[in-house]
Amino acid sequence: MRKAKAYLCMQYRGDNGDDATDAEIQGNIEKARQVAFAIRRAFPESLDLYVPHFNEDIVHRLWKKGLIDSDDILDICCDIVAEQDFLIAIGSMSDGMMREQKHAISIGRPVIRIDVFDDDAKEHIGLQIARVQVNGESN
Repeated sequence: MRKAKAYLCMQYRGDNGDDATDAEIQGNIEKARQVAFAIRRAFPESLDLYVPHFNEDIVHRLWKKGLIDSDDILDICCDIVAEQDFLIAIGSMSDGMMREQKHAISIGRPVIRIDVFDDDAKEHIGLQIARVQVNGESN
């Protein structure tokens, strides 16, 4: 069976958006890393988890230099969401997260919305992985 593919949707700049400080961004990246590692430990053989926070160094530098803006970044994120089987949204919702989630829904990708990665969240993610593996698709 193929691995299911999921997009981890968590705050990057957060509630402050373009006014977020580097410290806020780094804190959000660290939170996403911790959650991503926990999810990957829970599903090592069955889930390929895309974590945008792991690829943000060049994007952040381009954004800081004004070479790309928030809309450009979110357009690319939504393109990546479209390549996944489902989206996992964790924590409080920022504007960027809402845009990614709305895009996932608009193209028929299931969204698992959770506050924290706990046993209940693990069960929901596991069920979605099973759906993908049985059906060969996200829905």
